[in-house]
Amino acid sequence: MSPEIATRWDDARERKTPSVVLEGGVARMREIWVGNLPSDITEATLYNHFFIYGDVEKIDVFAFKGFAFVRFKLVAAAARAVECANGVLVGNRPVRIAFSDQARRYNAVGDKPGYEPNEYNAKTLYLQYKRDGPIQVEGKMQEVLNRYGRVKALYIKQTLPNSYMKPYLYVDYVTHEEAENALFHLYQSDKGGLRRHELGDSAIEITYAFNKQKEPIEKPRMEQQGLCMLSCECSEECGEFGEESAGGCGEFLSAGAGSSFGGAEEGTPRCLASTK
Repeated sequence: MSPEIATRWDDARERKTPSVVLEGGVARMREIWVGNLPSDITEATLYNHFFIYGDVEKIDVFAFKGFAFVRFKLVAAAARAVECANGVLVGNRPVRIAFSDQARRYNAVGDKPGYEPNEYNAKTLYLQYKRDGPIQVEGKMQEVLNRYGRVKALYIKQTLPNSYMKPYLYVDYVTHEEAENALFHLYQSDKGGLRRHELGDSAIEITYAFNKQKEPIEKPRMEQQGLCMLSCECSEECGEFGEESAGGCGEFLSAGAGSSFGGAEEGTPRCLASTK
């Protein structure tokens, strides 16, 4: 079964890489608390919203209480999510993001022992388009990307025409070998850009996502409902978020009206493509 595609529509403002990896007696947490979630929230939806910030270790969902915990493998990934995901829409509701309570989620203190992202274990690719304006081939992306491996999650960043921002994708494969295969065939051996042309731009630059995740990240102006397939075994460990705090990115901003896809009013989330 193929994952559905999540799209964010944006000509976003850049955000600085967060400096909120805490020190001085306060634990460095690699896990975030996500609040104000709808009762039908799933691990798959949360994964699709948060895998772009870094490799996800596990997700614990407490839908009946309206919150979840997303645990990354690195503290820096959690810090990026706290800085840049606070206020975006998940399930059509603006979420609240904060670091988990170290007293109740002590297993999430610090980076995951022994883990370091590199070109030998990465399974997420970052595709940077060289032209502006919306990507017009979303419906074919699944077909093209699945030629090289099983796509678990696909994140599409759309931009408005004549924007200084360029569209980009995050593609999460099931295994590193599949991501490596896609990188080779779509970029390293695609000298003329014929394979990348099927994705809408023969000059797309492709790298492992962990290289991009070290750089500043943009804050979405309009968040789309995130859907993808996720196989995640959640722990039975239960905890509640103890101390409420804001995450730093601020309010939810809506995109301007009018696009080549049309039909939606200003500020209305639009899932621009969905395939099964």
